[in-house]
Amino acid sequence: MLATTWRIRLHSKLMKTIFLIFLLPHLLLAAPKEDESAEPIATKRLVEIDKTAQNQKTDKADFFFTDTQSICIYGGAIYNLTSEASVIYGLWGLTYTFPSQTRFHFESSFDIFASQEGHLRFMGRWSSRISEKLRPFVNAGLGLVILPNDNAGVVLSWGRLFAQLGTGLEWSFTQHTSLRLEAFAGATISTQSFVAALMGYSLSF
Repeated sequence: MLATTWRIRLHSKLMKTIFLIFLLPHLLLAAPKEDESAEPIATKRLVEIDKTAQNQKTDKADFFFTDTQSICIYGGAIYNLTSEASVIYGLWGLTYTFPSQTRFHFESSFDIFASQEGHLRFMGRWSSRISEKLRPFVNAGLGLVILPNDNAGVVLSWGRLFAQLGTGLEWSFTQHTSLRLEAFAGATISTQSFVAALMGYSLSF
């Protein structure tokens, strides 16, 4: 009887041992393994941000504005603030930017209005950036109102000498061509005042 009991216990231990030997490898294979190649989300995000910054730096490095002078053909509108009629006139004109290697340029402009009047303007322009695609600027200067006379000539009225102050920007879409946006206000000696908004195509060289 004792021998039989001992055999049953031995047989039970042997079966457990065999069961563990066969089951353990399956448990180990089924256990989830940590992906060593997987990176934390925060690390991946930092890598993406770094790559984006490098691409932006590369894009900026691909463009470097080196031209020193330009000609701009533009159109726009002008509004006389002191006129009782409150009429907005269309205008078009031409601006020449004189050569300069610095942030400061001299400019001269000639405007023609739909009312057959015109402006002759001479300004100084200062740009905060001179080598990038987007180049904001401010300008200030003097101008003269040009009036047509009855003989189809022009009359230069010194009483219509005016001062102007403006701001704008240029954006280069190729190395030598730019979109120019500008707005300025002016006031004459005879207390007339006006504002104007312009958009033009600029060719630099």
